[in-house]
Amino acid sequence: MLRGAEAGRENPGLFSGLAMAGANRVGQSDDTEDEDGILIAEELIAQNLDGVRLVVLSACETDLGKASAGEGLLGLQRAFQAAGARTVVASLWSVPDEATRVSMERFYQTHWKDNRSELDALREAQLNVTREGRRRSIQRERGETDSPTNKLFSQYWAAFVLSRDWR
Repeated sequence: MLRGAEAGRENPGLFSGLAMAGANRVGQSDDTEDEDGILIAEELIAQNLDGVRLVVLSACETDLGKASAGEGLLGLQRAFQAAGARTVVASLWSVPDEATRVSMERFYQTHWKDNRSELDALREAQLNVTREGRRRSIQRERGETDSPTNKLFSQYWAAFVLSRDWR
């Protein structure tokens, strides 16, 4: 198996992955040598996710990947869709935990409880972060809070994007 920069030249799917529960305990139990607790994009593509309607990758920068000529970005988002997931929500940049929590709570509320589409739910989550940012700005102007997250809260409305197989 190729490692480091040599691997990246050969296969951009080796640069993105998910650390699964217990990944930091590999080698401490009866795990097989083939299992390292990391599911890389290359492995993910080989999965059959045809029945999966929605994947949410709310961790930071989960929509990024390695550019490949003629292929676009190869990363987690692309791997989930290649495996058959119909819709993927992922982030373009680092988002503080509080902004992520506010976004995802509204997203799930709107999608699951209000029975609205993934696209409508993401839009509502984005609008909610913008409203929350305005509210926090007013609080900051009044001297009620001075958190660094609050100062820029409104900018996080665009961090999460939705990609979909529109078939």
